Amino acid sequence: MDSPDSPGADRRRDPERLQTSLPARCITLSGTYPVVLLDLSPHGGRIEVDEEASRRPDPQPGETVVLQWGGNEKLGKLVWLSQHVGGIAFEEVVTPAELKGTALLQEDYIAQGGKLRDMALYAADWAKGRS
Repeated sequence: MDSPDSPGADRRRDPERLQTSLPARCITLSGTYPVVLLDLSPHGGRIEVDEEASRRPDPQPGETVVLQWGGNEKLGKLVWLSQHVGGIAFEEVVTPAELKGTALLQEDYIAQGGKLRDMALYAADWAKGRS
């Protein structure tokens, strides 16, 4: 069994998991995927791939990825993926300041309408032929 500090350790029980619904990007060698950052911890994050927007097969477990959200960027590995939801283990720790900043981003995102606002903007772009 992996120790909590080993690179392949199971981090699913990380107590500092921040629940979010922030738009993000997952970049792999095969392309860039629009995703929703579902939660974030010091050692990883859970994402949902936007299957409609990506128009390509989902990234595959084992792929090296760069996750970008807000002004943050972390290199990691996609550890698992099931029904468009996956987990990323980061190479570097998400700092307490980055977690706090992400929590503030989430508060602002919700205050500004969150996902409903994103859907309205996407619909307006589609109507203008910019999807």
